[in-house]
Amino acid sequence: MMLNVAAVHGPKAPSSGNSLITNKLPAPSTTIIPKAETIASQFSFAYIEPDQYYIASDVLHLLPMEFVDKHSVIPLDRFDDTLVIVVAGPLEDEVLQEIEQLTGCTVQIFVSTVSEVRKAVETLKQGQRRAAARRETYGG
Repeated sequence: MMLNVAAVHGPKAPSSGNSLITNKLPAPSTTIIPKAETIASQFSFAYIEPDQYYIASDVLHLLPMEFVDKHSVIPLDRFDDTLVIVVAGPLEDEVLQEIEQLTGCTVQIFVSTVSEVRKAVETLKQGQRRAAARRETYGG
């Protein structure tokens, strides 16, 4: 069964975590999105724009940032033992198995454009660096 995150939470649903993307990012090209949506539907995956959702901090911490960066995969939400992720392209079986091992969850995949996923990963990395700097400055 395909989870429809938008149907469950809707865009910009409040969360216990931090926002995934700030409003400072430019909108993706109007020609790229329809192409990405078409490709997603051809492979029976739902298309999602990661900047439209918040990620709870407990979900974000399910995968190490190095893993997220290396594989361009974003943990978006968790429903019981199902982890919803966003990717920009196909995942190798080994990567999918590693996600399941790391999280203890089955994985539900959504797709987005490469540029959207990379921007989201960069924003997440910046947030992690800021948090580390705060911990260093203020302790904890």
